[in-house]
Amino acid sequence: MKLHPGNLAQVDQSSPAHVRVELSTREGVKLIRRVDALAALSPRQWQQAGGDLWAGPALATFVQPDQPVIQALAAQAHARASLGTPSPVPDDVADAACAVLRSRGLVADVGTIRWQEPLTVRTAGEVMDARAGSELDVAVLLAGILERLGIRPMLALTSTSVLLGYARNGAVSVGDSPEAFAAGVRQGDIGLIDPSAALRSPAGVLHVPGGAAQQIVEAALSELTLVVSIAAARSSGAVPQPALERDEDGVVVELPPSAVRAEQDAEGPAVTAHADATRSVGGPGTDRAVGAAPARVEEWKRSLLDLSLRNPLIDRTTRSAIELKVPPELVGDFEDIVNKRDNLALRPARGAAQAADDAMELLEAHTVGAVLGSKEYVRRLQSMAASARTTLKDTGANNLYLAIGTLSWYADGRRVRSPLILVPVKLEREGDTFVVLLDEAGVSTPNSSLRARFQADTGIDLTALREPVYDAHGVNVEATLDNLRQQLRTAGRRDRVESTVHLGLFRFSTYRMWRDLEEDWPTITANPLVARLLKDTPGADAEDQAPGAATDLDEVVENLPLVADSAQAQVIADAVSGRSLVVEGPPGTGKSQTVANLIFRSLALGRTVMFVAEKQSALDVVARRLGEETGIGDLLLNLHDNGMRPIDVCEALRGALKLQAPGHDAAALAGLRRQLADSRGELEAYREQLHAPGQEGKSYYAARQELVEAMGADASAAPHAQALFNACAARSGLDGFDADQHEA
Repeated sequence: MKLHPGNLAQVDQSSPAHVRVELSTREGVKLIRRVDALAALSPRQWQQAGGDLWAGPALATFVQPDQPVIQALAAQAHARASLGTPSPVPDDVADAACAVLRSRGLVADVGTIRWQEPLTVRTAGEVMDARAGSELDVAVLLAGILERLGIRPMLALTSTSVLLGYARNGAVSVGDSPEAFAAGVRQGDIGLIDPSAALRSPAGVLHVPGGAAQQIVEAALSELTLVVSIAAARSSGAVPQPALERDEDGVVVELPPSAVRAEQDAEGPAVTAHADATRSVGGPGTDRAVGAAPARVEEWKRSLLDLSLRNPLIDRTTRSAIELKVPPELVGDFEDIVNKRDNLALRPARGAAQAADDAMELLEAHTVGAVLGSKEYVRRLQSMAASARTTLKDTGANNLYLAIGTLSWYADGRRVRSPLILVPVKLEREGDTFVVLLDEAGVSTPNSSLRARFQADTGIDLTALREPVYDAHGVNVEATLDNLRQQLRTAGRRDRVESTVHLGLFRFSTYRMWRDLEEDWPTITANPLVARLLKDTPGADAEDQAPGAATDLDEVVENLPLVADSAQAQVIADAVSGRSLVVEGPPGTGKSQTVANLIFRSLALGRTVMFVAEKQSALDVVARRLGEETGIGDLLLNLHDNGMRPIDVCEALRGALKLQAPGHDAAALAGLRRQLADSRGELEAYREQLHAPGQEGKSYYAARQELVEAMGADASAAPHAQALFNACAARSGLDGFDADQHEA
C-alpha cells in the first residue's frame, strides 16, 4: 500500500513490512531501493526500536493533552491542587493528578515489559473506561495531565519498568539523556512518579529522593535505557497523535483537532470535572457525594454496570446489532406492532428506491427488511438466535432486544451511537424466514446504562428517557423521542436523536443489581455477611472458627431424605445451625445431593430457601432430586424459567399454600426410630470391638493383620501372633462371630 496516513490508520496489528523507494531523474533514469526488515505498527502501537532519535519522539506522540478525558482529569487535578493555595507548585499538581486517578479506582497491570516488542498504548478514554492500564498506559496518561497543566513531563524507561519525571522548577533545563535525567533527580530538579505505586498510595510520588526510597531510586536510575522529554519532543515536531474513530463502514478515519473541538463546542462539553467525579459512584438521578459508598461497594458496582465504550448499550456498532429498515415516520407504529404481540418477519433489505414498498409491507404484511446481504441474512440471524438461546438457558435472562431510537453524541472525543428504548424479543426461524416476536416475560425499558454514562459525562440526567411517555401498546416512541430532543435543545446541546430500529444482543440484566447497590447499599452492607465481605481480608470470624456444640451426625442423617456420608452430614449440621461456610469438592463428590438435603432440612425447620446457581444445569439437578427423590416438588418455585408469567407464579404459590402435610402414625414412626437406633447401636458396638485396643495394646483388627503378615513372611513369629489374636478375639467377643447370621 502507499505510504499514506489514511492507509496506515487501517493497520490493526503489527506485521513485517518493507519500503520500496523509486526515484526518477529528468533523464528518465529510475533508481529503485528496497528497505527490508521493517515492521508496520498499528496507530496505537510503539516499540523501542530504530534508535533514540525515532523511539523517543514516537513515544511522545502518544501523550495527548487535548483529549477530552485528559481535559476533565486536568481540571479536577487543578481544582484539588488549588484547595490550599491559589498558585500550586508542580509538586502539588503531581500529587493532585495521582490522587484524582486513585479516586477513580484506577489500577495498573504490573507485568514484564519487553520494550523491543510492539506494545499497545491505550488512549486516556480507553484506560478510564477499563479502570485499568499497563504501567506505560498510566505513565502516558499522567504525562498528558501534567502537560495540560503546564508541567513539563518526562518518560523514563528502564529495562523492565517506566517512571514519569516532571520538572519541579520551570526554569531548569532538562536534557534527554539518562545521565542528565539522573542528575536532575539527585539534585532535586526533577520529581519522580512510579505509575503503579502512585495509584495505590501517595508515596508513589517522590518529590526529592531520600530516606528509605533512596536505594530504590538509585537502582532505577542506574538502569535507564531511554528518557523522553515531552517538551523537547514537541519542539522537534513530535505533535500529539490525532483522534481516530471508525465510521459507519468500519473504516478508521482521522479527526482533526479543530473538528473535534467544533463538535464538542456545538454539542456542549463532552466531559466536565464535576461529571468526571460523578461517573465512578453516581448514576441517573443521584446526587450522593463522591466516596459515600465503601470502596468495595464501588468495585462491585463497576463490575455490574459497564459504562465503557465497549458496551453496545453505550456505543452500538454494526458488529453488535443489525439495522432494520423501518421508515423513520413509522418507528412508533413498528413498536406498537411488536407490543401487540404480532409476529414480524425479517427479509434482506431492498434498495432505497423501494422505500414506499417498505412502509406498505410493514403496515400490511408485518414484514421488515434487515440490512444484510442475502448471504449474511441466514448466517448473522442464525448466530444471533443461537447466542440468545444459550444466554437464556445459562443465565435465565434474555439479552435479545429491539433497540428503538438512537442518540448520536460524543464521548471521550469520539462519536458514539447509543440505543434509547429496549424491547425484549425472541428470534425464531420458520423455514427460510426469521421471525421476531415479543418476549412477554420482559417489558420495554429505557436504556439506563446510557443515562448513567451520559450523566457522568455531561452532568445531565436524561429525564425524558427516565420517564418515557406510555400508550396502550407500551412506550409512545414519537412522544418520548420528541421530549428527549426538546430536553437536549434546552440544555444547549446538539446531540442527534434519530428514529431508528436495530436488533441486537445487549447485556442489560445486571443493571437492576447495580441499581440496588446504588440506592440501597447502606441496607445491604448492614447485613453481617455482606459487612464481612467488605473487609480487606474477608475470612471466618472467631465465632465461625470456634467449635460449636458436638453434633450427633447420626441424628442428622436420620432426618435426611437422601443418603449422606459423615462429611456431608457435617456440612448440613453446620449450615442449619447458622454458620457461614464454603463447601468445595470435585465433580461426583455429592455437592448437589448435599444441597438437596440441606434445602429439605431447612424447609422441615420452617425456613424459606433461595437457591442460586450460575448455570441452569445446576438448578435442574437439584430440582430433579427434590422433586423426584424427596417428593417436595410442589414446594419449589422456578424463578429461573424465563417463560414463567406472573399468572404462573401466582398459581404455583397458591398451590403450595394449599398443600397439607400427609397423615402419619406417630407410634409406628417412633417404633421405626427405635429400631434404627438399635441397629445403629449394634453397628457401633461392632466397630468398638473391632478397633478398641486390647492385649499388648493391639485391637482385634491390628492383631489379625499382624497374624496374616507373620503367616506369610515369618513362620517363627506365627505362634505368638496367633496367641495374641486369640486373646483379642476372646476379649472382644468376636471369636463367636458368625458371618452367615448377618447376611442381608
